[in-house]
Amino acid sequence: MDKLLQHSSYICINCGSKVENLFRKYSPTVLKLTNCEKCHRVADKYVEYDVIIIIIDLILLQQRAYRHILFNSNYKNLWKLSVIILLIDTYIDWSSYNKYYGFKKIQYDGDYDNFDFYKIGIKNSIRTLVFVITVYLHTILYCKTLKRKVVSFKEVWKILSVSSFGTFFFLPVLIWDIGVHQEIHKFIILVYIILSQLTAYMVIVDGAKIWSIYTILMSYTFKTIIFNYYYDHATSVIMLSDSISLGY
Repeated sequence: MDKLLQHSSYICINCGSKVENLFRKYSPTVLKLTNCEKCHRVADKYVEYDVIIIIIDLILLQQRAYRHILFNSNYKNLWKLSVIILLIDTYIDWSSYNKYYGFKKIQYDGDYDNFDFYKIGIKNSIRTLVFVITVYLHTILYCKTLKRKVVSFKEVWKILSVSSFGTFFFLPVLIWDIGVHQEIHKFIILVYIILSQLTAYMVIVDGAKIWSIYTILMSYTFKTIIFNYYYDHATSVIMLSDSISLGY
C-alpha cells in the first residue's frame, strides 16, 4: 500500500472535495475505504492499488491518479525522479548537439569537448528551474485572483516532475536510431509530455482548462527561449572557432 500523508489534508480523487480519512482500519488486515460525502464515491481507490496500476493510470492521463499522488500520498523520492529526468533530458540534448556540431570539433580540434555534457546539464537545470518558477508564479496569480489557498512551490514542482515521466520514452528512440523518423518520434513524445503536464496542472487549478493551457504554453515559451539562446550562442562559438582554424 502506498504510504499516506500523516495529516488530514486528504481529498476525494473524483471531485476534489476534502475528506477527513481515506480509510478506517478495523484490524491489521481489515480496512474499509471511506466514501466522499459530496459525490458518494470511494474517496481514493488507489489506497489499496498496486503502484503499477497507478503508473498505468498516469500514463493514461487520469486526473484521479495525479490527485492521489499530489494530495494523498507521501512521495519522498521526488528529487531522485527530478535528477533522473534531468539526466535523460541532458543526454538527449547532448546527443543532438554532438550529431550536428561534434563532427566539426573532431575535424578542427581532434576531439570532443569533454565538458559539453556538463554544460548542457547546467543549461537544462536552468531551463527546468525557469519552467517550474514560471508555472508557480502563474499559479500564485490564479490563486490570489480567485482568493484560493496558495499552492506551495514544492507541490508545483512535485506535480510537474511526476507528469514529466514521458521523458523515459525518449530512451528507446535513442537506443534504436531510426534515421529521419527519430525527430518525428521525439516531437510526438514532447507533445505527450506537454499533455501530461497540462493534465497534472489542471489538478492544481481545479480543472481550469483555458488557464492551464495558457500557463503551460507560456512556461514552455520561456523555457524554449533559453534553449534557443544556448544553441545560438554555441553555434556562434563553433563558427568563430572554424574561422580561426581556417585562418580567416
